Parts: sequence; structure tokens; C-alpha cells
Amino acid sequence: MTQPSPVVASRHRGGGQEGCGQGGGGQPGPDGPPAADHHDLADRHDPDDRHDPDDRQDPDDRHDPDGVVPEEESPHDARLLLPAVVAWAVLVAALPGPSWLPAVVAAGALALASAVLARHRVRRRAGVGGSISVGRASPVLLVVALVAAAVGLVCGAAALHLAAARAGPVQGWAQERAVTEVELVVTTEPRVVARADERDPLVILEARVVRASARGETSRPRTPVLVIATADQGWDDVAWRSRLQAAGRWAPAEQGDRVVAVLTPRGPPTTLDRPAALLRGVDQVRERFRRAVDPLPVDARGLVPGLVIGDTSLTPPDLTQAMRDTGMTHLSAVSGVNVC
Repeated sequence: MTQPSPVVASRHRGGGQEGCGQGGGGQPGPDGPPAADHHDLADRHDPDDRHDPDDRQDPDDRHDPDGVVPEEESPHDARLLLPAVVAWAVLVAALPGPSWLPAVVAAGALALASAVLARHRVRRRAGVGGSISVGRASPVLLVVALVAAAVGLVCGAAALHLAAARAGPVQGWAQERAVTEVELVVTTEPRVVARADERDPLVILEARVVRASARGETSRPRTPVLVIATADQGWDDVAWRSRLQAAGRWAPAEQGDRVVAVLTPRGPPTTLDRPAALLRGVDQVRERFRRAVDPLPVDARGLVPGLVIGDTSLTPPDLTQAMRDTGMTHLSAVSGVNVC
């Protein structure tokens, strides 16, 4: 029988022992260190463990594809402050003017914003490999477009509100000082105002016209009006949100006022519908709030209910005029009514 080569036999014996060492759980071979275990080899060659997890790069820390490192964002973003301030300033300046002025300002501002964005719009085109190239407009022009858009939106909303309030024939009747039969929904608490002479005090409240007849015409608008009556006619006892019927004469309102016309009643009102139970409960809360602020100074006593629940019945005339002059009437006319 042919004997195997010594070299081959040696290799065979080493291979067998090494194989036994691997199969025997890492026993040492005769010519070297202990053989590696199957689990150790698997751990060494695990593709998920080739890099330390702590050394992996965070996607947020990578640079921009163009090589620009993104800037850190400021904790305060005041980019919308300028458009908001300019929009409200323009609206305050436009409201005392003619009724058509807010609509014209809104149309001009939106046209300006559209023109700027049309000229410097963002252009995208497909590049090599599906990349996208973006053309950037001038920051100054973008600010101009944003300011113009804000002015257009604010003045446009005001124009729509004024158009809805002035819809119907009430404003025309007021210019003619027509005699009318009217149905109203009371929207503010009656406020008693003393006169400088010995005549009876005045009762002032705001209401919304739901039906009116004058000059042989009957209409059902939703026109906000101001009612000015004498205290001896019973208007100081009407409930908030009640529906009334009265006769009187129309008169035009002051320019820039939020009401469209002024009604001077002839006689006491007739209550057609009392407020719902929920509204009566709200009225009780409003009455308790007015009693709670009674110890405060005059201005604070009138301003706090307006800010909290939209009740301006206690606001003194000089404070109301000062708020109109400074453009701050929205604090009670909008904020308080929304809370209420």
C-alpha cells in the first residue's frame, strides 16, 4: 500500500485537529492558539457591526448637497411682524374713509403682490440625474410681496364685512331720515348716559336689524345700527339678545363707525321674543361680572368687561373716543366678543 506524503499527512492531521477544535467549542490545537468559536466568527463578520453605532453620521448633521452648512434657526421668528403691523395700520387708516376705500386698497395690494411674485417666481427645472435647480428671488422683493399680500387679505376681509353690513336699504333710509317700523335683535347691553342739562338721560345700545319697513318698502337685512332713546321710554330694561319691535326715525351714522345708521325711537319697544335659556344664563354671568368690577376706577370698570366678555355698556364716552382715535377698539369689539 502506498504511504501518504509526510507533508500531506501533516496537513491532514492539522486540518483534522483544527476542525475538531472548531467543533469542540474552541479547544486549543497542537500548534497554535485556541480556535475561534462559531459565534465569535459570526459576530466578527456581522455586516451591521462593521462600524461603531456612536460613529455613525447623523442625517441631520450632514452638509447640504451644495456644500452649504445650514444655519441655526433663531428661537424667535419675527418675519410676520412687519406684514401684520403694516396691514393693520393700513386698515385703520382706510376705515374712516369712504366705504369703497378698503376694497380698492385690497385690490391694489393683491395686484402688487401678484405682480412681484409673477416676476420673481421660483423657477424649477430638472437637471442632470434628476437634480433640481431653484432660482431665488430678492429677499427685499419677497418682503414687499408678503406685506402687500397681508394688506390685501386684511383690507379684503374688512371690505367684505362692510359690504355685508351695508347690504339693504337701511343706509339709504338713514340718509333720507325716513320714518320706519323695525324689528331688532339687541347685541349690547343698554347703557345710560347722563346729559349735561336737566333733561332725562339717554339710553344707548347697539342692535341688528332683522326686518324694517320705510318708504313703502320692506326689507330683511342684517344691518348693525345704534339706538339712542330717552330713559323714560323703557329701553334701559331691554334684555341682551332679545328681539324687539319699535317705531322711529333713521339718521346717518358717523363716518368710520361700525354701525350703519342711528335709530331714534318714538315710544317704548315691544318685546317679541325673549332670549333663550342659555343666553339668559350668560346674561346673568355678565351682570355678576359687572357687579364684581364696580369698585374699580371708572376707566377700568368700563374696560375690563369689554376685554373679557365684550360688554362695552360701562365704557365711558371719553375712553371710547380715545380708543377710536388710537385704533384700539378691536380689543373690546373683537377680542371680548370672541371670548363671550
